[in-house]
This record gives sequence, structure tokens and C-alpha cells, in this order.
Amino acid sequence: IGDPADFGPLDAALDRLPDGWDWVVFTSTNGVERFFARLFARGRDVRAVGRVRFAAIGPKTADALKAFHLTADVVPPSEFS
Repeated sequence: IGDPADFGPLDAALDRLPDGWDWVVFTSTNGVERFFARLFARGRDVRAVGRVRFAAIGPKTADALKAFHLTADVVPPSEFS
């Protein structure tokens, strides 16, 4: 997984945390890892997410959130691969 050519859209979304978003939905472990890598690269930490709720598509994605000491609010009951 490589970095996008332009971080502008992600940076704009991160700048709206925590008040600009109610939910963040992660569809993969890579998404979780890259989201937080960018957040940290911009000098912020997990407190930046505030009261944002998280959905994780699949148990592995939910486990990736746990690595950041966060618990998914919603994990669909089906298996994903």
C-alpha cells in the first residue's frame, strides 16, 4: 500500500476531527493503519478523534483499531475476507 499522490482530501478530513464527523468507517486493516499514520505525521494523537464513532468491516479491522486502544462501535456480524 502506497501513499496517495495528494494527501489534501485526507488532511482536510483530519482537520475536521472531531467535530466534523460522527462516524469513521474502516473497511480494512490497511485503512486503519494509514489513517492513524497520517494523523500522527501531522502532529496529532488519538485524542484528536474525540467522540467520533467507529465502524469496522470485519473482525480483523476491529482488531486493528484495538492496536490504537480504540474499540469499534459497530462490526457487522458476517465474515469478510
